[in-house]
Amino acid sequence: MDDPPSTTEVYDAPPYDDDYGAPDLDPTDRGPVDRAPVDRGPTDRAPTDRGPARGGASSGASGGPRRGRGRENRGRRPGGDGDSLEIGAASSLPHSEESERAVLAGVLLDPRRLPLLVGRLRPEDFYVERHQRIFEAMVHLQAVESVVDLRTLQARLEQQKQFDMIGGIAYLAGLDLELPDIGRLDTYAEIVKERAVRRQLILACAEITRNSFDGGLEAAEALAEAEKKVFALGEEAVQKGFSVFAQVSKATVESLEERAQNEGSVGVATGFYDWDDMTQGLVAGNLIIIAGRPGMGKTSFAVNVAQHVAIRESKSVGVFSLEMGEQELAMRILASEADLPFGQLRQAQLSENQWNALYGTVREIKAAQIFIDDSPNPNLLEIASKSRRLRAEHGLDLLIVDYLQLMHAGGR
Repeated sequence: MDDPPSTTEVYDAPPYDDDYGAPDLDPTDRGPVDRAPVDRGPTDRAPTDRGPARGGASSGASGGPRRGRGRENRGRRPGGDGDSLEIGAASSLPHSEESERAVLAGVLLDPRRLPLLVGRLRPEDFYVERHQRIFEAMVHLQAVESVVDLRTLQARLEQQKQFDMIGGIAYLAGLDLELPDIGRLDTYAEIVKERAVRRQLILACAEITRNSFDGGLEAAEALAEAEKKVFALGEEAVQKGFSVFAQVSKATVESLEERAQNEGSVGVATGFYDWDDMTQGLVAGNLIIIAGRPGMGKTSFAVNVAQHVAIRESKSVGVFSLEMGEQELAMRILASEADLPFGQLRQAQLSENQWNALYGTVREIKAAQIFIDDSPNPNLLEIASKSRRLRAEHGLDLLIVDYLQLMHAGGR
């Protein structure tokens, strides 16, 4: 008599334990069982399906269906208690090991190219750790004016106790075996730099995300830090190398011609001729502090400078007015441009001709790029963030803060 066909019982999978994998559970009481191991046989389902395998043990002599164990070294899934934001596996970060090897091989074959590479790459731009150590050794040899070759490189790495870690002489000697074309060394260096910027962007985004969740920072401060990191990466990604003298000389002549039109002024003219003669104008990158006792006209002077730079010089001016509202600041500029008494303009006691002069002035200067922010008590991070945004959107030739004592540093 034939044995009755076995039946395979199917149960819902128990909750998956992140730390220890799926436990062995009895389908009837879900408790731990102690039984001999059973040959599970081949499965025909995806690896992520943790249910009972077809063709596996059935209820009977085996003591009931068994559940597959989860992989022990499985990473944590986001969302659980105690989970932290983690970047993906290291192997998934952008990098090009072939380009890194090509750069190092190019230096060994032609050490004269190293000074050009040092101006563009840093050791931390290399992803593979031994490539970082090798490039560091090359930079050191260049700094001490030593020849860069296999022997000097070996001696430096041995001195730093890193020679075995990088793979020894066999790895160094084999670098140039896969170099496609030494003439494209600059291209390989740009690939290494581009991958490094991508990795830094990933790390910056991870830190920004952590700060956004709960990094001990206020929202405005976290936003300012995020902008700072991203802008810093943008500046680092821009390549700056040698310039051809013909291009430099042409730009220099154009700058001299522009300076001649400004009567020899190096920076932006303020409209105060004696000031411009003494200082050569407002030179880019300079910090100028206007000091004086209360009521001496510091704000009026700064407003007149902003007015001249924006209207007469057609430059972009940002004004942080911490003490005076934006409308009062605008009234001062309109009164000066329309040649109207400020007291009458403030009280709106104007004659018909004065109203017409005011309307005409508004039409004439409406294209002036004066940007006013009268937010009370901004901190340094907020001012820096708004200034970067203004420069990116409209350009920024002059930034005025009135006045410094009303600012606060912010921070933790």
